[in-house]
Amino acid sequence: MSVMTEITEIALQFMESAEMVEHLRKEGVTIWCAIHIINASRASLEEKVAALRLISSIFAEAEDTFDEWEKEKAGELEKLIKAADFALSQTTENNPPGTVFLLGSFILDEMDDAATVGFDGEIPFTTFEAAKKRLVKEAKLYYEKYQEDGDWKRYTISKWIPAPNGEMLNILTWYLSNEGAIWFVGINKDFDENLKQLAEDGYDLNINSRFHELSWLTIPFEPGDIVTIDCRPSHMEYNAVIAEIYNGGYDCSGIQAIYFTEGGELTQSALKHNLTARCRHWPPLFSCLYRLEKFSGELSPWEAPLKKVSEILKRDPTIGISNGEGDFLSRTRFTESLRNFLPDPIDVGDVIRIVPLCSDCGATGLDRYVVIVDLDCDTDDVMVISCRQLEQRFLYKTMLKHELGTITHYYFVKCTDELSDRNPLKAMGEELKRDPSLADDEKFVRSVCDKLNKLTINVDNVQ
Repeated sequence: MSVMTEITEIALQFMESAEMVEHLRKEGVTIWCAIHIINASRASLEEKVAALRLISSIFAEAEDTFDEWEKEKAGELEKLIKAADFALSQTTENNPPGTVFLLGSFILDEMDDAATVGFDGEIPFTTFEAAKKRLVKEAKLYYEKYQEDGDWKRYTISKWIPAPNGEMLNILTWYLSNEGAIWFVGINKDFDENLKQLAEDGYDLNINSRFHELSWLTIPFEPGDIVTIDCRPSHMEYNAVIAEIYNGGYDCSGIQAIYFTEGGELTQSALKHNLTARCRHWPPLFSCLYRLEKFSGELSPWEAPLKKVSEILKRDPTIGISNGEGDFLSRTRFTESLRNFLPDPIDVGDVIRIVPLCSDCGATGLDRYVVIVDLDCDTDDVMVISCRQLEQRFLYKTMLKHELGTITHYYFVKCTDELSDRNPLKAMGEELKRDPSLADDEKFVRSVCDKLNKLTINVDNVQ
């Protein structure tokens, strides 16, 4: 086993997705990547330090096999380990009389995308262990009450020591799991010069580290794949569709994905930025890449439209390419590629349901139904007969893109048995399948409606 293979295997123990592990094993990682994979993971700080020490010893034995850049990055290891050791030692050392450990819990308010404080504020303790014990107890009670294992929560313990002037000074803050394991630490660089240096050396162990997005990693998925986004805790689990991968996906914005915001709007943004529309004010603790895997189950009703988006991108991946002209969801792209979004196969007489791509829509009366009249238009469009206000029997012939009106995000479903036999659109569709030329008959709509005894039809509105 080569030196880098050995270092790679150490780092991959901290990845949680089997698909990502297999992919990165084939791709290989640099020593710099390995260090950041370990530091930004869900493992405890003790486990991270142990792995970093192991990599440091392996590097020391084979230093001559690395280039200058890798030597420089590996040289930062000892400083990082020193900062981590300091953070761990502060749980029991340097506790003068009056030292306080403040326990805090923070919960993400999903709808407002803002943080609210749990535990009724912060609770003071005289020892780190006492604060941790209370944390574990509170997390257990929270689970018993809500049956949620601390999802959307962040736990912190901050250490404060008394100053000669009577003030309390913060030394550092630990970020912990609901089982009391230390994940990250923020050393207060403003405490003194010594801590300033330790804070700089241990920057990668801070939750604000820009390296926690793992933005240099690639993924084993393709446009159209539905993947699970799991940044728990602090953000709920959800799904997204890979829309575009450019430049191999190495760039931080090189992988675009489509997903629903908490408010039910379909949107698109960079996967490695953890799909910022869901976390713009409250970045997750962990990159979604750690648990990224292909979704193969049944989508929830509010995410069901992602299946259609996936089918469209699988059929034509180029639809997801922006080329600086807007993304997959822009109105222009939808209109230009309209026929690509229709069910396949499609024929004259088929009844199509237009479903707005919003979780608040669906079966709430906002869907529209149309009958396909002509698929051979000169323009890249489709002629339909619509019944937008079915209860008023308001019927008319129009182009599909005009029927969409102000709906910017949508998908189409071919109707089969969901419409009543007395529904005028279903009857028209059946007539058109028997004789497509009826679409040119000005009396067509009237004749179908007469057969169905639709006495309130306003035939003057048929255009």
